This record gives sequence, C-alpha cells and structure tokens, in this order.
Amino acid sequence: MVSQKMNSKSVDETIQSARSLLRAYLEASGVSVSPKGTFCCINPDHDDQNPSANIVPGTNEQVFHCHACNISGNVFTAAHLISGLPLSGTEFVTETIPDIYKTCGLNPPEMVVSPEMSIQIATRRVHKALYELLKLRDSSGDLSFVDLSYAHSRGWREDVCLELGVGSFNDYQSVLEAISASTGERDPKSLGITRDLVGPDLLTFILRDHNGSPVALAARRISGNGPKYMNSDESLNTVYSKGKLLYGLDIAKKFPDSRLDIFEGYADFVTAYQAGHRACVAVGGIALTKGHVDLLIESGFSHVNVVFDADEVGESMMYRALERFSGYQGLVVSVTPLPKGEEKCDVDSFIRENGLQKFLLLPSVDAFEYKISSCGTFAPGSTEAIRFVRDVIPLLLNTSDRLERGKMASILSRITGVDRQDILAQVEFLEEVSVEETATDISRRLARASSIEEVHEILQKSIKITQTKARDSTSRVTSLDESVGAWLDIFREMDDRSLGLHGWTTGYDYVDELLDGIAKPSMGGTCYGIAGAPQSGKSAIMLNIALNVARLNSDATVLYWAIDDHRNLLAYRLLGMLSGVSISKIRRNVSMTPEEEARVSAARDELLDLTRSGRFVVKDERLGREKLRAEQWIRRVLDHRPDSQILFCVDSLHNVAGSDQDMRTRLIDSSGWVKGLTVSIPVTVMMTLEMIKNRGIERPTLQQIAETGKIEFDLGAIFTVWNEAQARFLPPSEVRAKWKKGDAWMPMIEADLQKNKTATGRKGTVFFELDTDTTCIVGARRSLPIESLPADEVFNRETAEDILGSFHG
Repeated sequence: MVSQKMNSKSVDETIQSARSLLRAYLEASGVSVSPKGTFCCINPDHDDQNPSANIVPGTNEQVFHCHACNISGNVFTAAHLISGLPLSGTEFVTETIPDIYKTCGLNPPEMVVSPEMSIQIATRRVHKALYELLKLRDSSGDLSFVDLSYAHSRGWREDVCLELGVGSFNDYQSVLEAISASTGERDPKSLGITRDLVGPDLLTFILRDHNGSPVALAARRISGNGPKYMNSDESLNTVYSKGKLLYGLDIAKKFPDSRLDIFEGYADFVTAYQAGHRACVAVGGIALTKGHVDLLIESGFSHVNVVFDADEVGESMMYRALERFSGYQGLVVSVTPLPKGEEKCDVDSFIRENGLQKFLLLPSVDAFEYKISSCGTFAPGSTEAIRFVRDVIPLLLNTSDRLERGKMASILSRITGVDRQDILAQVEFLEEVSVEETATDISRRLARASSIEEVHEILQKSIKITQTKARDSTSRVTSLDESVGAWLDIFREMDDRSLGLHGWTTGYDYVDELLDGIAKPSMGGTCYGIAGAPQSGKSAIMLNIALNVARLNSDATVLYWAIDDHRNLLAYRLLGMLSGVSISKIRRNVSMTPEEEARVSAARDELLDLTRSGRFVVKDERLGREKLRAEQWIRRVLDHRPDSQILFCVDSLHNVAGSDQDMRTRLIDSSGWVKGLTVSIPVTVMMTLEMIKNRGIERPTLQQIAETGKIEFDLGAIFTVWNEAQARFLPPSEVRAKWKKGDAWMPMIEADLQKNKTATGRKGTVFFELDTDTTCIVGARRSLPIESLPADEVFNRETAEDILGSFHG
C-alpha cells in the first residue's frame, strides 16, 4: 500500500526491509533452497538441472549468484525473473514490493511517496479499475458496464474483447462512480478517464504497457460528431506516452525469437490476435518513434516486419518506420506490402476476408530491397542521388556481415553513381558513432537512476541492446519462427518453381537428371565429391563438368583450384576439350591440319574470354595449398562482383594443406572446411577425393574414402569412380565398359552415385565416355552401349526391352 502519512515507512525503508525476504520469497515461489542456500538457477534462459545457484554467504541472505550463467541479484531480481515483475518506475512500488510481501504471507507496509508518484499510482489504479469494470458481470451473467454489439459487428468474439479490454461503456457517469467506489479516488476524470474516451458512442481500447498493466485509453467514434480516433491526454495521464507504448507488446514480448509484425491500427492487432497471431503489435496510427524502437530492442526482438495500410498515409508511415529501424546492428527489418486496389487495404480487413494463413504467406521484402525498388531513377552523382544514399546507408548498419554490406553498397553505387568505397567508408563512420551514442545513452540513464534496482534494470536492458546489435543469423536459425518461416518460404518456392532443370546444367543430360543440375549457392549450395583411386578419371570428370558449367550457364562463376596439376598441363587438356583436337597435336608431337589449327585458335580465344569475364578462372599450386589463400580468393571475387554465383572446384581435397597431420586427418579436416564454405560465404563446392583404402584394383565403395563417416556426412552427393582399363592396365577393347570412336575403342569411366542428398535423391551409375585423345568426356550414359557388351548380355537386354515394350504397348 502507498500513503502520504508521516507514520508510514518511506519507500527506501520498505526496500531495505524487503531485502531480507530473499530465502522466504524463493521458497514461497516453489524454489527448493537447501539449508546451505543452494538452489537451481531461476534465470528462465538457464535450464539448470543441477543446483548452480546459491545465496551468497556474508550478505545476510540478501544476494544470490549463479556460478553457471553468472546472473546475480536480490529479492527484487528474483521477483523479476520468476514473475516478470518490474524493477523500476511506479510499478516497482505498486506491484513488485507488495507482491513480494504477499508471496511471503506478509501484509505489505504502507509507504510514503512523493506527490508526483502518488498521482502516477492513482492513475494506474483507476485504469486498472476500468479494466475490471469492463469484465464485470451481473447476477444473470450479463456484462454490467459494457456493450459489445459494435465489436461483434466487426467479428470480434466476447472472450477476445474482454481479454484485451475492448468494448463500449454504457454510461460514463456510472463508470466514474464505480471507479471511485472501488479505488477511493474522488476524481477519476482528472486522472484520464474522460468522456471523449469512455461512452456508448465510442469503442474503447484499454491500453496496457509492456508489463501488462492498464495505463491509458484509446477510442474510436462509432456514432455522433467529432474526431474519429482519440487517445489519452498526456497532460492528464502522467504515466502515458504514446511514443513509448506499443499495443500488444505485453503479449508479443513472450515470443522474442519470432518475426514481429508491426501494424498501424489497434483493430489490426485485435483481428490478428483473434486469428491466432501473437508476435504482433500496433503503433496506434502514429509514426514509429525511437521510444518504440528501444522497447522492441529491450524486449529482445531481432526481426521486425512493418505492415501498414496500403494507402498514401500508410506508405508514408512505412518509410518513416524504416528510417527509425535503420542503424541497429543485428536487427533484421522487412516490409510486407498489402495488396492494393481494394476498398479497404489494412490488416484488419485482409485477415477477416482471407484468414491469417494467407496473411502470413504474403511475401515480405527486405527493407533495403524495398527502398531500392521504389526509389525511381537518378542522374549519377546528383543531389537527389546523394540524398537517397544518405537515407539508405543506415540500413547497411543493420547487417554485421561484411560481404552482405559490400553487396548492398555495390547495388546502391550502381543505381546512384556514388562510389562504392565512399558508401562503405560512411557506413564504418556511422558504426563508430552508433557505438558511442549507445554508450552515452547508457551512461546518461545510469546517472539518473535513483536506486540500485533501477541500476540493475538499466544494465540488464543494456545487455539486451548489446546482444541485439551483436546478434547474427545463428540466433534466428534456432527459433521456432525461423522454422515456420522456412516452411512458408519453401511452399512459396514450390508454387513459383518453373518446369525443367533448376540447377546449372552439366552438359550431360543423365547427370542433370540425377542431380537436377548442380545446385546454385542461391538454392542452398552443396558439396559434390568425386572419389576414386589415383589415375581413375576423377579430375577428368570434374574438369569437364566445370568447363561445361562455365560455358553453358551465364550466371555461373567457376573457380578451379588445381592443386595436383600445373596450369601448363591443364591448358593442353582444356584446349583439347574445347577444340576436339588431340593433345598430341596441340603439343606439336604430331602436325595439325589447317582446320585443326583454326579450331585450336578458336579454343584459345574462348578460354581467354571465359577467363577475362571471370566465368572460368583456374589457379594452380602457385596460389598455395592453404585454406586461407583459397578462401581469400573466393571473397575477393565476391567483393568485386557481389552478385556472383560461385562453383568452387578443388582438385584434389587430400592435397589441401593443414597442420602436420597425416593424410586421413587432413582430409577429414578439409572436408569440414569446404562444407563450411557452402554455408558461410556461400558457394557450391565440387572436389575430388583420394580413396585411401582403394588402390584401384577393385571397384571402390563409399567406405573406402576414409576411416570415418564424417566426410560422407559433409558431402551432399558422392560419385565413386572406377576405370577398369586404367586399374587393370588393360587396353579398352578388353574391358567391359567401353565405347567406340570411329574404329577405336575408348574407355568409359563408371561413376556410381552412391549418396545423393540433393533435391532428387536418386542414385545410379553414370558411364562417362572419355576421349583419351582430347581428355574430353563426350557423353554420359545410363547404361553401356550394346556394341560393347558380350553376346549373351545383348540378348538378355534386348529380350528385357521387348518384354517391357509389350507392357507399355
């Protein structure tokens, strides 16, 4: 209880008395405390199964500490952690202190407070009383003070209205009298319960602060003359500030890992809440303020999504909201534009007509992308262009990923003509200013703190702000909202998916059929392994596929890291593949015809063009064998061309340098490294692997890659390669897998797709037709050519095909 009587305790005296109640409060709250003071930590973010916390000796049992999560505090901190009670403000006096005494079975003492705090306490008391009146029923079960007819006409159920505090009060005078009777306050009107907010011609919304306490009112006029929307008068209601209150935040803050949808009007929130949406708030028809943003960050949200009305006012508010959210590192900001062209284009109408599921399926747009797509055109370097750059640059601060920032800076530079390096320099400058402003703001709040509890709350909020600014995508990956969002994204992708091949074509139809092409990084890059014994044709397969990807896919950038071979050797192979002229002739061991000379010359030009354009770039061991050098190469390419989709080829993985490790350990370590590249950069990786347990004399199996399943786990698809002619030192004419080039037999490389975690999930054997004259793989088949088979196999196959044909017929 609070009072201004001289014989009552001051607030400070009451706080000091309450400090001794720590053990009693913990035990009364269901926490098992041992005689020595140990207990399981009460921090909700710490799942403590073995007691890690204790009441600190030598503190008169007034302080606790957890040795696992490092949280410390007193009885007020305990009340905050266990029951969510506030640590500062008038609520600390009116709610936290009395609750601690009541929980311990004691009567709260009367406290002397200042006149200003007395008014704030009275204001909260009358608004809480109004909320209780709204739910009050008479002896017959009917609501005593409110009529919900208008709310029902909007489709809102009674239980939702009563829970949220929405309704039309039947008689203003009766409301004032009832509040006075229940609270002892003689003039509720002077505390904000005014006629323009309460009455039968109004739909009243009782507004709660982020702790769930009723603090203010808003109203929509449903009949008569006057303004359509009204809010509490801040000159009367001293606990209310419209720029620091978000409708529904007390509910939404229970879901900090979810995407938070921010609506324009109170009705939007009510309709969304009734439909089952919880991670949403409403600004109440005003522009978003810094106070709103601070509340959201202190509540731990890392992804905010602005959804305002699809009209001129809503779009204007949307732009201002994006400006407010700019510059908070780690805060993801997006926009969901509502469909235009309908009579009523707000969240309330959309959900009522289409349902919550369709609303959640509406595509959201990254804030940066939204601004870029709606900016129009600029004269390069013009005043308008520079102004636009200054407006958008703070959004670059929101991402801590340097590569993503570089990509955004490149886009901004391209459309405005402002130098990319100047943009990035300004981002770095603003980042330093942002850190300084945060530190200054925290220092200013600490200087104004009037109690140790308020200092503790400020520091706790500061930790949340710091965590939000430092938070990267990993925190979002662990959330339920991310999982739900992932399903929705996948469903949208399914609906938008075009017919045909979805990855890069390899130039071989059967390989494309098995893999759905080589997955692009934008599709979620993967690792492809081609494993086999030495000289089995692993490199030939990868080099041919890599060259085809570069030639046949305009959006591919192929980086080929040839650790095993010198570029001189690769040059002959590549020219042989491109020209179809034998390598012996390109080496000048045998003379070429004029027509072959022309083909080799054209091949040289094509290879140079592919390299100049950046679509096919080869580095050999002169780049080095260290992972860091290779990663620097990839990142340098992305710095210069942020839109690049990279296929990174490693020949071969077992020669990537590590520490003084044996080959097996080095191979396992390098496998994890390339797997990480597909996630962190991202890129798609293709690599050759040495079969440690297979020396080529028998057909390889997956288990022979290494003595562990880790490499198999890291790879999305694995081909094991078998070249019988090479392995058994036989001429191609004497092996089973062969193909005919003119009158000569050529070997076929058998590649068993033994693992496939790509979209198709298929397995099978690919027979690659290797032209040993040019090292070009001229085709890839699903079966051996009939002319290469023994007579009995030809008969059996033709018979089987005839039988299957009769079924199909």
